[in-house]
Amino acid sequence: MAGNFKKLKTKWLLITLLTIWVAACGNETSSTKNNANNEVVVTQETLKKLEHEWKIQFPSSTQILGFSHEPAMDSMARLQFSVSRADVAKFVASSPLAEEEFEDDNRYLLGPDVEWWAPSKPAKLPTAQAYINGSEVLNVGMDQVDSEQTVIYILWHET
Repeated sequence: MAGNFKKLKTKWLLITLLTIWVAACGNETSSTKNNANNEVVVTQETLKKLEHEWKIQFPSSTQILGFSHEPAMDSMARLQFSVSRADVAKFVASSPLAEEEFEDDNRYLLGPDVEWWAPSKPAKLPTAQAYINGSEVLNVGMDQVDSEQTVIYILWHET
């Protein structure tokens, strides 16, 4: 009788672990889809939501280059966009970051390259980090592409 209870307990434990594993692996990444012109589409509603949640303001010159969101127990999102070089200071001032915090040595905070997300590619990518909303991290890197524009990488995640 004790042997049957032990087998039942082991079987229940395995089923529970398998259920948790399947639920955790079932989370899919939601990315923006390209429109007919092969442009990344992120709605103004999404940008407003991100501004509120991430404590930032997108300049009017913002052009979205890529976006993905991975919902999970500790969610993560990546956003890459370009702005006119003239708007960079306003963007940083609107954020919880300070210009002097940006260092190329912090590039690792943006994680590895994944599909369109390639923070390893720019020659220089000064990056800074801020904790927001108590348990969230905002990592921002800036690629000064040329005298006209800057490409900004944001990796946000929960802890």
